[in-house]
Amino acid sequence: MVTQQQITADASGTLVAVDADGTTLWKEEITDPFTAASDGRQLILAPKNGQVMKVVPDRGVLWSEATGWETQFLVLSAEGTIALAQGPIVEEQANLLERVRFYSDEGEFLVEHAFRNNSIIRMAFKPAGLAVSSINLAGEMPQGQVFDLAPDSTDCKLLWKDREIVHALAVGNSKMAAAAEDKIFLVDQSGKSHIIKLGQRVADLAWAGDEKLAVAKGGDLPSAAGQVVLISTDGEQKWQQRLKGACRFLVAREDEILAADANIVYSYSIRGDLNWCYESPAIIKGLYPQVKDPKVVVASGENHLQLIEPP
Repeated sequence: MVTQQQITADASGTLVAVDADGTTLWKEEITDPFTAASDGRQLILAPKNGQVMKVVPDRGVLWSEATGWETQFLVLSAEGTIALAQGPIVEEQANLLERVRFYSDEGEFLVEHAFRNNSIIRMAFKPAGLAVSSINLAGEMPQGQVFDLAPDSTDCKLLWKDREIVHALAVGNSKMAAAAEDKIFLVDQSGKSHIIKLGQRVADLAWAGDEKLAVAKGGDLPSAAGQVVLISTDGEQKWQQRLKGACRFLVAREDEILAADANIVYSYSIRGDLNWCYESPAIIKGLYPQVKDPKVVVASGENHLQLIEPP
């Protein structure tokens, strides 16, 4: 799979590892609903019972840690550092407490950041640190915030604050992009920032190289047809393609941009040409490109996986 693929399950079940031919490698019974993330080499699994565990395809579970808190979601860095968004729990005087916990690749606890009266909604690792989008619930009106957390200390820096909520984050090699409604907030490693306004709500973001950003735009209604746009960091639109339905998944890798609506997977070149498309007979539930080759795994329906090999 590609870095930072998120997996969630709303019920208990069985985690199954399969190879490219569909052969089962191993099975692991999961007795609780869970969230997970994969970087193609490993799977970090966090059941709702507070456990977190590292799973590798050819060996199964390597380590497991009891955190005591329910994990909402998690992300992995390129070096294997794990960040967990956990909570909320209710403190005295009805304060809500959430936290971000960091673990090393070997399962060693590193540091914890507490968020009071904040709801964490997005996380993404930066080259040095973790970008966290949250909703500040302390005031009369909720406010959107983006923080930069250190994975090895309690240092926390506020990057952005606004009435609008940041609902998409994408981190590149030299810049970070955050989307709130129809605006994209860009900040480089020096802290210099600017805003690009697109005029339509941004549904998702993905970096296509250092200076280009793939953007999924939504329509006026949730069911309206979506659009995939490639823009430069100064806001210049390179090309735009219309999807049949609303964009549900957006992934960029090397010279390819992948998008999916409810039933169709689209592959575009970096120039905006349509490479290929695949129409699924059932609702698409996941889009998982392979790391080392152009194949793509499509999850659809209730329990169907299909390996797509582009023409």
